[in-house]
This record gives sequence, C-alpha cells and structure tokens, in this order.
Amino acid sequence: MFDLKKEVPDLELCRKLKELGYPQEGGGWYWVKNGLVYISVFSKSVQRRLDIQAKGEVVKAPTVAELGELLLKAQELLRTRGNYQINYFLHPDKIIIVYDCGSFSAGTYKQICHVEADTEANARAKAIIHLRESGYIGI
Repeated sequence: MFDLKKEVPDLELCRKLKELGYPQEGGGWYWVKNGLVYISVFSKSVQRRLDIQAKGEVVKAPTVAELGELLLKAQELLRTRGNYQINYFLHPDKIIIVYDCGSFSAGTYKQICHVEADTEANARAKAIIHLRESGYIGI
C-alpha cells in the first residue's frame, strides 16, 4: 500500500532543506498547515492562497526520487575531489546512509559519516542537510 509519508521527508527536515536553499517552486508535494498537498502547477496566485491558508508556511516536500537525484549529483561532484561513495544499508526498522565526509593529512585518512532514519526519504534528506551544512555541496 502506498504511504506518502515514506515518499517525502518529515516536515522538520523539509523546513531545514528550505532554510538551506532547496527550491520552493514548481509542482509537487508541499507541507501546509493541514498536512501534505499536491500541486500540479505552482503559480504566484496559488502561493498566495496557500500562504493565507497555512499562515505563511508552505514548504516543498521533495520526493525520495528527487532527493536521490540530488545525492547522485553530489556524489559526482565530490568524486572530482577524490574517492567518494554513498552506500545504503537497509535494516528492518531503519535505513542507514554511509559516506565519506572529509579527509585528514592530505587524504591519508578518510572520515566516514552516516545518517539513519526510519524512512529512505528522511535518511536522504538528513544526508543532504549534513553535506550542505558541512560545505561539501550546494543545493
């Protein structure tokens, strides 16, 4: 059965992505006051109407696929700076994403970072947030 809350990150993660510059226009899923809504065509008039309904809060909710594309672009960008991989580990109750997030002593030691979450969308959002906050990628 389709569960939308597994397809998009939680509201707090979407807020953080928005704060870090994730685009907020276009069609797709959005968090508004009453939960998730799908907007097929996003225009300024729709934005104003949603702002009024949500008392100013309209937050884009990227799908797990959109976040995956962003992680692939990040991986390609970071490969140009050295060996960089993103690995997924699936457990019955969580998803773990492990990635290289830096090196010490001219690359002789790799620092490994990881994030974990209850859904793949949340794990991907957390990885993107960490990589962005650490200055490894832009959004």
